[in-house]
Amino acid sequence: MIRIEIPFLPPSTNNAYLQTMRGPKMLLPKGRSYKNKAKTIIARTCREQLIGHKSNKPYLVLVRLFFERVENKGWPNKSKNRYKTFDATNRIKLLEDALVEGTGVDDSNNMVFIVSKEVGTPERSDIFIWSLEEEECGIYDLIKRTE
Repeated sequence: MIRIEIPFLPPSTNNAYLQTMRGPKMLLPKGRSYKNKAKTIIARTCREQLIGHKSNKPYLVLVRLFFERVENKGWPNKSKNRYKTFDATNRIKLLEDALVEGTGVDDSNNMVFIVSKEVGTPERSDIFIWSLEEEECGIYDLIKRTE
């Protein structure tokens, strides 16, 4: 298992990209900055762990995004919804791209990708990667049992 901690959260795709009228999305400076910082952390801090991380192998990726708060302060009296309206999966695209560039392994190898919102400070992203061919992974075994 590879464990990577990025000491900040990825921006949402709404804040990281600009959709142009003429075609593809354009990465904004905020998105570019996140991606460059995250891939540098991945490549530098996990160099030894990444030796066995190779292309053409199936992986399971678990991402835990830690937010200061996930519940609305006014719940249940002043707020209609218990949880803040932000989508954790909307933050994953840039993180996946940083993983590809930081590890050198394309995200097409990620057979299972799980994202969770957690409460914790400091805000951060914890990433866990298991090789489905070479390691036991309780999460994947649990998923497979439901077939």
